[in-house]
Amino acid sequence: MTKPRPDWPDEPRPFVAYRPPYAIHQPTRSDSLRVVWGDAMTFIEHTAPAAREKPCFVVMARRWSAESMRSELESWLGEWPTECSIADFDAAVRIGRERFGKPKHDERGARARRNGLDEQVVWFVSLDAAERVLDFLERVPNCTVGALAPVHASVFWSFNLRDLESGVRLPGQGQRFHPQQSSLSLTLQSRSYADLHLILPFAEPNEDVADYVVALQEHAPMWIDPRYFDHMTLAANGPGYERRRLPPDWIGLTLEGRTRLDASRSGITPPTDKLPSNREMTLEDHASGDAAFYANLATVESALREHGAAAVILRGDVTTTSHLATQAARQLGLPVHTVDTWRLTNDEPTVTESVRAVVDGLDWQGGVLVIVLFPLSTPRLADEIVAQAATRTVQGMALPTSLRLVLLTHSLPGDEARSAAEREWEVRQHLIGTKEQRDFLRRQQYRAAQREVRIELLPPSEPIIGKQTGGRL
Repeated sequence: MTKPRPDWPDEPRPFVAYRPPYAIHQPTRSDSLRVVWGDAMTFIEHTAPAAREKPCFVVMARRWSAESMRSELESWLGEWPTECSIADFDAAVRIGRERFGKPKHDERGARARRNGLDEQVVWFVSLDAAERVLDFLERVPNCTVGALAPVHASVFWSFNLRDLESGVRLPGQGQRFHPQQSSLSLTLQSRSYADLHLILPFAEPNEDVADYVVALQEHAPMWIDPRYFDHMTLAANGPGYERRRLPPDWIGLTLEGRTRLDASRSGITPPTDKLPSNREMTLEDHASGDAAFYANLATVESALREHGAAAVILRGDVTTTSHLATQAARQLGLPVHTVDTWRLTNDEPTVTESVRAVVDGLDWQGGVLVIVLFPLSTPRLADEIVAQAATRTVQGMALPTSLRLVLLTHSLPGDEARSAAEREWEVRQHLIGTKEQRDFLRRQQYRAAQREVRIELLPPSEPIIGKQTGGRL
């Protein structure tokens, strides 16, 4: 019997999870690099069974500027710290080469600019060399400042939890029972931070779980926030989990009536100012807000029905344009075949192999081939595919006339869409507000993205002979 999802556990079980907002870094309890490192090692030694493979330090030196930064990186890189001069940075890189040898990655020029950087140097260093890493960071203090410092070292541990008294691994953990593992990510810099995620193998958030978490806090390098615990239960309608955010007092109260874990010490501030007001929600105009979507849908649907263009090019946010193309094809009763040009590993099929598989599997009805392009990450490939589209070929392979071609080319959002996306993302990550408020922000984000979609009908280099128009009209 095959599993309903490749990543789904063989024997899924409910659990309790600690999941603070993604990319909201919690400051460590201490400012001292050596104390922070000692705290992290103590936590791992008390909490996690010995791993088969030891993690390593990732020592990074990154230089960026206002000209090199792309808007996607701006929110987490921030401004270049004034304390770190270019001479300081160059000296840090030189010291790094002396200490750690040839870097694993050494990127400059166009290659670095694809990631919004002017320069990036990366070393992988064994944990056994912790003293050398700490000494290196202490020698370049001017470059270890900022939200994410130009020079820093990070370590990532993935682990199962164990009983804190006996040291025995807690039962019911691992891929057989849960889709994730507990993890700790530590970044060492002038003001270090840690990201802790816990998968607690307990079916109910009872007193035993609360006691275990409070005991964990004694060893944790940062303060655990009681506002970000979820009870994950198996979904009734198929593979998946249903998530319920637990109230902060689930962790228990002290004799003084305060929660046993103090949320104010975690360094996390929920963005309540991002929530929509009742007036804002009351004044929502659905007809006006959805006008851009319906106009875009009509244009794409007409282009696919008439099938006179060599390709339909949709520029904008890829999630938005993908939904647009799928909806238009669905209106016409045409199957959609999506090929992503972003390959995570060399083992994944190439664009040519993926397109050939689509073509070989076509029936008389044809369909819609959607190719997702990322000009910022793979500019040469994106340019090649767009250039060949007028001839109805992909990587030199001719497309059958029954197959409509849609190219989704990702572009950076404008001010309106970026602002709406950031607002929705912050609220969703913290899971604050009501469902109605979060749904409102999702609609606003989607509408702003639709208003920035640009549609181009690419004329063919020669008429499409024998094309099949229509679909379900």
